[in-house]
Amino acid sequence: MGLPTNPAASSAVADPALADLLKVRDSAPFIQLYFDTAFGTSIGGAMNDEIALVFAGQATAADIVAKTQAAADAEK
Repeated sequence: MGLPTNPAASSAVADPALADLLKVRDSAPFIQLYFDTAFGTSIGGAMNDEIALVFAGQATAADIVAKTQAAADAEK
């Protein structure tokens, strides 16, 4: 289902086409992680949970910001 963002998981990629893409990605001078991955588990998880609620019609963009900020504040 795509390339792993954690290099330790690269050896688990069985699809030859994706394995070739790993070589390209790993040789790139810069890469961008998925935003939630860059934030880490607790902050990224809070953001993802709120995004799911937006798609369910139960939250707003402002709610995403508030929940993500609250999770970041809790990490301090």
